[in-house]
Amino acid sequence: MTTRRDFLTGAAAVASVAVLPPAPVVSAIPAAPVAEPLVAFMVGTPGKHDGAHIMARSLKEAFQIWGEERGTMCGTDECERCYERGDEPNKPCTCDPNYYAKRFPKWDNLGHEATPADWLTAGFGYICDRCGNEDGFGDGHVINGDAVCVDCMELADWKIADPDYYAEQIDELLTEEYGEATET
Repeated sequence: MTTRRDFLTGAAAVASVAVLPPAPVVSAIPAAPVAEPLVAFMVGTPGKHDGAHIMARSLKEAFQIWGEERGTMCGTDECERCYERGDEPNKPCTCDPNYYAKRFPKWDNLGHEATPADWLTAGFGYICDRCGNEDGFGDGHVINGDAVCVDCMELADWKIADPDYYAEQIDELLTEEYGEATET
């Protein structure tokens, strides 16, 4: 049974806790230093389909990663400029003026390695997902997530990519088959 004394003691304890200032939060784990975020770069050789989507902290780091992936290393016969300068062997080549690297903020949060559809959407050359051929800049279409060159486009693809062109093609087919165009 609860007595009057128990009730008053409990009520006084609750009231006193309500007026106390909050206790400071003490972290037993020291905060880790914050690393620079990785950002997107496009690195490659102008006019070649060797561009790469590189996530790095700086332009120099993007070049180094690209050089390591390609196996182009300074101080070897592969890079005449580095070889002639006597650069230290087996360091990623970052000095060739024929390479390009540029920041590409649109891909900072891409979340996956750039696909041919991503390259096409960005306005760059790409590899067709259907035939595997390299295609120029912007001549294809993204169909259901795949980069498709104009040569591989089928009639049903045009309905997705360009409904007006699709309607023209259907009218042409009907005219060839039945001798008259349809009203749309």
